[in-house]
Amino acid sequence: MALKQRLLVRSLIAATIFTTCYIGFNSFFSGEDLTDINNKIPNDIELPKTVTDQTFELNNGVDDQKRIIQSTAKNELPNKPVTANDIFEEVLVELKSKLKSSNEPLRHPIMGPNKANESLRTQLLLAMEQEPDLVDDLLVEFLNAPNSLLGRELSSVLSQSAQPKVQQAALDLAFDFSLLDEERAAGLIMVSNMKQIDGRTRDRILEHIDSRSELTSDMQQFSLMALKPAPSSEEDYTRVHATLSRTMLAEDGDVRRHSVYQMAQWATKDSDLVPVREIALNDPDINTRARAIMSIADSKMKSKNNRQVLWLVANNSGEPPALRTYALKSLSSYTLSSDELANLKVLKSQIAAKPN
Repeated sequence: MALKQRLLVRSLIAATIFTTCYIGFNSFFSGEDLTDINNKIPNDIELPKTVTDQTFELNNGVDDQKRIIQSTAKNELPNKPVTANDIFEEVLVELKSKLKSSNEPLRHPIMGPNKANESLRTQLLLAMEQEPDLVDDLLVEFLNAPNSLLGRELSSVLSQSAQPKVQQAALDLAFDFSLLDEERAAGLIMVSNMKQIDGRTRDRILEHIDSRSELTSDMQQFSLMALKPAPSSEEDYTRVHATLSRTMLAEDGDVRRHSVYQMAQWATKDSDLVPVREIALNDPDINTRARAIMSIADSKMKSKNNRQVLWLVANNSGEPPALRTYALKSLSSYTLSSDELANLKVLKSQIAAKPN
């Protein structure tokens, strides 16, 4: 459209110049001045349109075209549609620039990304949803520096996509490609932040945990955290429970803590929670007991066995007030009798009056 406008303007200008030259040329060869010619023309004679009116119309047309062009130059023609690729590239550049000028320290691998960048992460995720192939570009950026501020931002976005190729790349980094615990941890943490994993990922993580190749407590915990629920057969569940039953007996309290949580996550029937309830009551580590109680409270199985454990913890004056309070809050999700409700209120008052 712009090209047609330019050609029309040029044609109009050329016509104007030609008309002007034609009049001047005839006057020159006739030996008469243009003023004299005009004086000889009677007022009541209509001038040929080709000499006067047409020239006026042409000039008006030129002015109109100039106004169109000037208006177009100011307002521009409609921009081409912004693609997911355009958004992706612009947001990634902005995120990198923002992190480069940031004074934020690189913390423990378990620490997630900065909340201040949530809007940029959301834009990257939406761009990937529109153009799934962009996940490859984001993976390359992540794998270039997994244990970095940028790596943690991108890990959060990739974990929400949870595509099979993302799971595979994260485990390749953790189990095969890197020798640095910080980078390996980044791969496992990405998987642990996914809502669900697939069967292949589950099997690779189980195989790694069963190999007992991790020596540090942190890496053992990260491996357990990555064992998210996955679509599984009864045989698969049996294998998972066997692995977690062993790690729940580990000497390290943090390893037991993550094991008991995963056991509750993978539970498909009330009997699967038997070891979780035992740890909630008897584990020597308070953090492990707290995680077991939280796992029972979060369980979809509102069984009488779970309810009984929560009451035992709430009534145990030897437990820290915070733990007893959490047990009481968890009981609120159950249908309680009038006597139980009265007991719950009494316990709340007693716990509130007891110093921490």
